[in-house]
Amino acid sequence: MSRLLPGPKIEWRQLPLIVISGLLIGAIFGGAIKAFAPEQATVVARVKPRP
Repeated sequence: MSRLLPGPKIEWRQLPLIVISGLLIGAIFGGAIKAFAPEQATVVARVKPRP
């Protein structure tokens, strides 16, 4: 009864590889979403000069 969870064990040596690959995949998909997203129009307010 010393085991709390009988599930699979975590391979701690693979953790840095999992984190780095997740960041790379996120960067790729983030760049793709930015490329295909419609550009938002920026509104520039004109300041009237004071007399």
